[in-house]
Amino acid sequence: MQLKKIIDQVWEEIEDFGISDDTPLDYEYLRDIAIGCNITLMGQSIERNESLDSYYFITSCNQVECYEVSCTIEGITFNATGDLWVIDLPPLVKDIGWKNIRYLGVAMLEKGLTRKTIEGFMSNIGNRYSSDYPIYTVIGDKAIIKNGPTKGFTFATLVGVLTDVTQADDWPDNDEAEFPTPSVVKLKMLMKKNIMAGKTRPDLIHDAQRAMPMAEGQQQQREQPKQEK
Repeated sequence: MQLKKIIDQVWEEIEDFGISDDTPLDYEYLRDIAIGCNITLMGQSIERNESLDSYYFITSCNQVECYEVSCTIEGITFNATGDLWVIDLPPLVKDIGWKNIRYLGVAMLEKGLTRKTIEGFMSNIGNRYSSDYPIYTVIGDKAIIKNGPTKGFTFATLVGVLTDVTQADDWPDNDEAEFPTPSVVKLKMLMKKNIMAGKTRPDLIHDAQRAMPMAEGQQQQREQPKQEK
């Protein structure tokens, strides 16, 4: 279902219940609630070891910038005998590792690139057997590409799990696009629960981190009782 329809339906249903004047109910607020609640549903899916297929979103307007010989990204310099390409990625959920990108490559999902670690990317540049393979690595919110498909590779298609799909370059301003959620019913129920409880606007980045299950070591550290002095 389109995000706008989800928001409009929840807004109408909430108004039927009657709300407090203290509740900051407006469209932008409801959109933030929808995005934050979907992150919560994602955390629940991970805890239950369910597929994340419903959360993937396709965006095709990711501009590719070409750099000759070398480029420096967040203090790391990449040198190459050919060109390097850099893409500013939309905000991805980082706590799920490499599952946050299923495809990065040319349009129509015709030719994808192979993801590498930073070390694997840098060592591959000088590899005599695989140095011509199209590869990429991710640093922060940027993808660095080596051996892109063609010289005319100006826009890349991404299939990924975004913290906020409305930040994608090709997301429509009117929100009339399919929202990547596994269950519209569950999403609407969770939205209404949060609104009726008077939840403030969510912090999408930190909410995404809190929604993801903690690593085992982190859990044990949190549960360890404080020692008496």
